[in-house]
Amino acid sequence: MEEARDTPMIVANLIDPLTRWWDVDKLRNFFDAESIELIKRIPIPVYATDDRVIWAAEKNGKFTSKSAYWLENSHKFNCHNSVFWKKLWKNKLHEKFKVLLWRVAIGALPLNIRCALSGCEDEKMCSLCGIQEESEVHLFKDCHVAKMAWFGTKWCIRLEKFQINSRLDLVNLFIDPPNELLDQNFNQDQFLLLAAITVELIWKARNETIFNKKDLVLNTLPNHIEKVFAFYYKDSRLDSNMDIQCPQVWKAPQAQGIKMNVDAAWKDGKASLAVIARDHHGECVKAWVLNMVTVSAEAAEAMAVRMAILKVLEEKYYHVVIEEDAKFVMDSLSSSSHRGSWESC
Repeated sequence: MEEARDTPMIVANLIDPLTRWWDVDKLRNFFDAESIELIKRIPIPVYATDDRVIWAAEKNGKFTSKSAYWLENSHKFNCHNSVFWKKLWKNKLHEKFKVLLWRVAIGALPLNIRCALSGCEDEKMCSLCGIQEESEVHLFKDCHVAKMAWFGTKWCIRLEKFQINSRLDLVNLFIDPPNELLDQNFNQDQFLLLAAITVELIWKARNETIFNKKDLVLNTLPNHIEKVFAFYYKDSRLDSNMDIQCPQVWKAPQAQGIKMNVDAAWKDGKASLAVIARDHHGECVKAWVLNMVTVSAEAAEAMAVRMAILKVLEEKYYHVVIEEDAKFVMDSLSSSSHRGSWESC
């Protein structure tokens, strides 16, 4: 064992030349069981490719300052669970409101208390009331200006009845409001729209007070909220009757051509690949299924496309169209500048 470990080797030495797959017996001499399972999920290219340095934090293997920032600050973006973020980003809400609520949730707004802690400002108190420290919960819920903004509208909303201990609790209340905040006037999406508008206008009022030295007229804020809500409420994306998905229609290839429909399913490191070949009449000519281990869903989709290409060569098909619903994979294949996921190379 020690002698084997000291022998200089390259990755190619760990691949069985006959099966073109990992030599498990050799892997056992160098790696523990967990590492072996991970290595076995790495697909081996059909053709040899040049070695390259990859940035493992990105699927395409490229280093960017954005990726480094995300990696360094990822702890800030963890909420109660991923459902929280999915509800926010998949909502029909206007993108600018999603970004604003995201900034509130992760503590990215330049509030006085945050600026004071970083040494940029000496003032910690609320810019609107000057009574308490300016945190997200205070500015958007507990400040008397915020209370007026919420309760002064025709819906008379009182957030002080709810236990909110953090900025995450606050945004979560907006995304998933209790039933008592919903009545015949609101569904969840509409309440989230109202909450986002209220937060935005309170934030604008705060900035006008600081930077333009404008005096805030309290009774104008609720009216402004109602008008802006009415404007965005008419947006067709909030009309459930407009949210109809058109059925997808299979399009035939050219005469005498073949269309390869490709799909993959992945869970817990195991993938099932499927390829169906149809002629221009829509008739199934052949079909193939393959089970394998792979590192991710994207890698599984890429392996399914590779399987389709190999079958095209094997069957000697001409005038072929490959149809796959994984945009990332197809973008990688259709663009010379897009290297694709390093996991699926």
